[in-house]
Amino acid sequence: MNILSLLYLLLLALSSGLYFVFSNTIMKALSDSNQDIATFTMRKINKVIQNPIFLFVFLGPLLLGSVLSWYHLSANGSFWILLSFLTYLLGVFLITILVNVPMNNRLDKSIDESYWPYYLVYWTRFNTVRYLCCLLALIFLFLELTT
Repeated sequence: MNILSLLYLLLLALSSGLYFVFSNTIMKALSDSNQDIATFTMRKINKVIQNPIFLFVFLGPLLLGSVLSWYHLSANGSFWILLSFLTYLLGVFLITILVNVPMNNRLDKSIDESYWPYYLVYWTRFNTVRYLCCLLALIFLFLELTT
């Protein structure tokens, strides 16, 4: 289980870093851009990010977190990895599926750039929640690995 735990840690860290960079840098840079350019750029990013590496980083913690949760709960009754997994599931995966992806789809289908100001504010807020949940999932995993 040590290799799986290390891979889980790595994938959580990569996810956290990705969401952090979006909220801290990319969305701030786009907010200073012309709406036409910002909309075009974000549409392009949303297409390019859909690749096997991203899918592995995004979906990997779901699989590893569930396996590790089951193992640790049955082996030693520890719940830290379960908390890590649930935090990722609810705070990252579900927010992505229920909020950020639909907003991306709407941005992609919008005819003009009038949706951009709303998108910028709310997409970034929910992305920041994803970043913080990834960080919290990492902290829970760290607590499991250090106790």
